[in-house]
Amino acid sequence: MAAPANSKTLAPAPIRTPIIDSSGNMTTNWSGWFQSLYQRIGGGSTDPLDQVNANIAALSARVTNAEASIGALNSDISTINGEITTIQGDVTDLNTQVSDIETRVTAIETQLAAGFNGTVVTAALTVGGTEGSMTFTNGILTGQVQAA
Repeated sequence: MAAPANSKTLAPAPIRTPIIDSSGNMTTNWSGWFQSLYQRIGGGSTDPLDQVNANIAALSARVTNAEASIGALNSDISTINGEITTIQGDVTDLNTQVSDIETRVTAIETQLAAGFNGTVVTAALTVGGTEGSMTFTNGILTGQVQAA
């Protein structure tokens, strides 16, 4: 009998050779074929077929549970992606607000650096008195009327 090229394959049974020789023993060709078959199914260390089937059923159940978990995780990821998009929009809005605030602060700083231009009215010193005023140009007092 020719040995198969791959040890995991089984050569065809030697059907043209008798199984038993004239002395009642199995022929070498058939003995080799049965030994190959025995090794192919796992030798003496393999589990019985009912145990293999139970293992396959258990693994199938685990795969089904894993698929369900993956589906739930995909849903969670989709929700998280939506929340991330919302947060990114909020960050964009905040950046716009910060930019507006920075522009306003710069304008105020510019005005403060230039100094105050205007008139400040001061209160009368007595009930029948008159108001006074102070006039500022670029933050410098340029005119004053004393309150009375």
